[in-house]
Amino acid sequence: MTLLAMCVAGQELYAQDEQSIVRYGYTPLSGSARYVGMGGAFNALGGDMTSISYNPAATGVFLSNEFAISLGMNGFSTTSQYLGRGADNLETKINIPSFGIISGNTVKNQASKWKAINFGYSYNRLKDYNSGFVLRAPSRISLSDQIVEDQQGIENTPSGLMSGPLAGEVAYQTFLIDTFAGNTNQYVNLLDTGVVNQNYRTLTKGRIGENLITFGANYDNRLYLGAAIGILGVNFSLEETYKEEAEANTPGAIHSFTYQYNQTTQGTGYNFKVGAIYRVAENLRFGLSYQTPTTFILTDQFYAYGETDNANYEYTTELYNNDYNLVTPGRIGFGAAYLFGKKGLISFDYNRQDFSQAKINNQSFESNADINQLIRTYLGPTNQVKVGGEYRIERLVLRAGFGYQDSPYPASYRVNASASNSFSLGLGYNFDNISLDFGFANTTFKDDYLPYPKTELATIKNSISSVNAGIVFRY
Repeated sequence: MTLLAMCVAGQELYAQDEQSIVRYGYTPLSGSARYVGMGGAFNALGGDMTSISYNPAATGVFLSNEFAISLGMNGFSTTSQYLGRGADNLETKINIPSFGIISGNTVKNQASKWKAINFGYSYNRLKDYNSGFVLRAPSRISLSDQIVEDQQGIENTPSGLMSGPLAGEVAYQTFLIDTFAGNTNQYVNLLDTGVVNQNYRTLTKGRIGENLITFGANYDNRLYLGAAIGILGVNFSLEETYKEEAEANTPGAIHSFTYQYNQTTQGTGYNFKVGAIYRVAENLRFGLSYQTPTTFILTDQFYAYGETDNANYEYTTELYNNDYNLVTPGRIGFGAAYLFGKKGLISFDYNRQDFSQAKINNQSFESNADINQLIRTYLGPTNQVKVGGEYRIERLVLRAGFGYQDSPYPASYRVNASASNSFSLGLGYNFDNISLDFGFANTTFKDDYLPYPKTELATIKNSISSVNAGIVFRY
């Protein structure tokens, strides 16, 4: 959510718009150390815990019982440009991106063409929200100018204030704005005039984790089939803090203020996946997969806080709740892989999602149709391409990968949001029944951010770096 939404929308519309669809449906490169090291190009390969999330036929490729776990650290760095001033920010987080267990069951009837029936469970951390950015600059246009403009016509009664934007309620209760004498719905800005030094910070935390119950089969060592039920857990928090300090110091005027918005979102989701991998020849494989739309059942809790330096006024709004369903689009995937005997391989993946088909349903809304029309207008299809390879030197394995993913926002969107590019490196070492893997990936993209309508766009350059280490036990 942006301050733009806080200033111009009522409380009932918070956090449920086209940006919410992208927040829960658009996933970057993440997963096991081997998966990350190869850039995620596994649709036609399988045999990896994270690859099950994208093609469950991966379950049928396993040749034995297997347990695998990876440990990772993510670094999310941003460089912002706002009103001619730059600012940097870095957030880091240690996590467990992937773990799972496969029960490999060889068919004992040697005459049967069904060679194995495998079952398993895997967990994959699809998205990490631990990030943030900072904007700092002097300006002659204050957030309070935006607040007072949006507040005009709203009665200054408790019920009237609660029906409008949270920012207006907070500003009125802390005397950042006030009504004209003898008037109850026309407001004036009490912040000192002239240049104000702005300091804005947004911080997000949380994750989306997917638990998979998966089934796979091996037919004649040529066709691998799989299906999986995905159960997702969502834990997201947002803290936006906006501080301003006037350079002037006129007696009786408000000299500085702080406005903060806090939101948490928790819930669950579910989807279903099917897939197939076909070995056309000894060295050539193709993969095909489909994931149904994911239905999320979510609860938002949010409130706002503000304070001003005049007599140290401070105010906290009520804690508001919203329960709603959100449906992110399905995904179709295709892959091809060529194996150079036992020396190495190269793999290619293509995935497509149409974000314009996503939906939000909130029974407390009278405008679900309007919101879903905005989704169809502002979101579109994305194409994702991933290329990865391995090269073996006896027990040592070297890996590399590259990825590209369209932005779900069209060129006509109100702010720019670029496609993302990723590159990755990795290595592994095999000790018969144990493998050690290491992976590094870096994803970059750029987007614009509008703190509030009366100011200028900020440009944010984003870089996500992840370092993963994993171990695999076969038994």
